[in-house]
Parts: sequence; structure tokens; C-alpha cells
Amino acid sequence: MYTFFKIRSILLTFLLSICLFNVNAQQNLSGNFPLLKGQTIRLVGFKGFEIYTIDSTKVSEQGTFMLKYADQDLGMAYIAAADNKAYFVVLANEKLEIKGEILSQPESVIILKGEENKIFVNYAKAHSKREQALSAWDYLQRLYLNDAIFFFSKK
Repeated sequence: MYTFFKIRSILLTFLLSICLFNVNAQQNLSGNFPLLKGQTIRLVGFKGFEIYTIDSTKVSEQGTFMLKYADQDLGMAYIAAADNKAYFVVLANEKLEIKGEILSQPESVIILKGEENKIFVNYAKAHSKREQALSAWDYLQRLYLNDAIFFFSKK
């Protein structure tokens, strides 16, 4: 009988430790940006209209860094280095790994791991093209409606 209670208490302690570990589970955002070596890099999140620093670290001499975030930080965030130029990321329940030159040039950043971020980057690129097409359409519409050279005359 004593052994049953001892095993039960050990199992209960084990289950509680697993639950506590999952509550405090952290995800990692790692990167390799050789041009940022020695700089401090910050991961900044949003809580309503407020921003807050989730984590910060110094970029190694090899250009690598690792930032941590927890479940309460999930959603949109950005990474910023000394120049305070933001590179936006999606914090999700997945490992995120990026590499590039500098954060202020998003076209130089490559997502190595992180499906949510790959989807976000593809959306952002497509959105830019959609905005350009709509702007061109708006310009052409104004041009054709307001310029006399494009009016058709009846004969």
C-alpha cells in the first residue's frame, strides 16, 4: 500500500512539473547577421497600443544571436538593432530562424525556419505588388477620364 502512494505521489509530481514546464514554455528566434556583430538586438512585441521589449541580446562575433519569447508574446513583433529599423516577424509556436545582412533591408533577410513567417513574407511581397497595380490603375483612370486627348468624338 505504501508503494502505491509513493508511486502515485511521484507520478503526480511528474505531471505537475510537465504542466509547469508547458506553461512557461519558450520559443526561440535565432538568426545570423554578420554585419550586426557586436550590436545589441531587441525583440519587441505589442500589447494593444503599447510596445514592450520581449528579449534582447548581443550579436556574437560570428553574427549569430538567439532571442526567446513565451506564449503570452505570440503575434506580431519586430526585431531592431542599433539603427532602430524594424524587421517584422510573426511569433508563433514554432522555431524561427532567419539570416541576412541587415534588418533594415527586408529583401536581404531569408527565413530558414518558420512557416508562419514564410507565409507572412509572401503576403507582404504580394501586397506590395497589389498596391502598385491599384495605384497604376487609379492613375490611368484619372488620365483617361480627365485628359481631352482620350475623349472620343462622335462623327
